[in-house]
Amino acid sequence: MVPAYSNDKELENHIRPDIEQKLGVLDEFWGEYDERTGITYHVNPNKSGSYKEYDAAPFIHISIPREPDKKDEEIFNEIVLFIQKDAGLKHGTVSMNYVKKGVPLDKKEWRKTF
Repeated sequence: MVPAYSNDKELENHIRPDIEQKLGVLDEFWGEYDERTGITYHVNPNKSGSYKEYDAAPFIHISIPREPDKKDEEIFNEIVLFIQKDAGLKHGTVSMNYVKKGVPLDKKEWRKTF
């Protein structure tokens, strides 16, 4: 996937602080839209609006630089709920794994598509 328009950063800036508040320091965090999003929703890349204006489905990736914890499933579900309700995304995929400086710490990965 390649960022389709500049709203990838808007998406990241909007949700990252809340995710860091729940998980602490992140190794990696990014959100992006499929490269076809701009074409599908007729987005002018020079005049893009808020990502909430479109029914687009971003992919949001979170890497935590630590081993898994018993409460991670609950925290992950809270993050997905926040992204849906507070950030206003109707569709998307959220992925969370355990990586430190690019090195996997555990095979566990949480993923949810809505």
